[in-house]
Amino acid sequence: MWLTVTAFARFIGLFLLTAGIIVVGLTAGGAMTAAERHLVGYAGTAFILLAQLYALRKKFPALARLGPLKLWMERHQTMTLVGAALVVVHAGGGDPPRGLALMSFILMLATVLSGLVGAWIHSRAVKAKSQLRAELKQQGVPAGEIEDRVFLVSMTESTFRYWRTVHAPITVTFFATLVLHVAAMIFFGGVLNE
Repeated sequence: MWLTVTAFARFIGLFLLTAGIIVVGLTAGGAMTAAERHLVGYAGTAFILLAQLYALRKKFPALARLGPLKLWMERHQTMTLVGAALVVVHAGGGDPPRGLALMSFILMLATVLSGLVGAWIHSRAVKAKSQLRAELKQQGVPAGEIEDRVFLVSMTESTFRYWRTVHAPITVTFFATLVLHVAAMIFFGGVLNE
């Protein structure tokens, strides 16, 4: 099984939290004022931006004293999902998103979906390599041969590298449209005129 009990419990908890935010937001979204919806959008955006600190932690090994990379990845996933749920609430009330807002919304959903696919690919690769090493070691296979065999399983990791070449540009494009959307709302009549 590729998902541990702890990871499964965390996933279920996060899923319920996210679903709850979306349901409450979509049902109450129509009752929210435009200013309240914008505040929810800003909160969602803040969560998504904070989630990107993971990239800094990964890029600069000197930041290792701030916690293990695995913990930062978990934070990245959690904050992104909660932030995306808040953005869904923001978009769910009032007029449906269109134009730049719609493009940014779709790219956010694509980024989240891509991230979930990447997390799944990565967890499969790590688990497969770990299991194979343990099995080969138990069978008494010499260390050098173990690494040769594990290398073949690393093809899943190369799939993960290909995934990154898709995820990164989608994420950058999402952030570009997000910045343009927020700037347009501020400068051309969003929150400030309500």
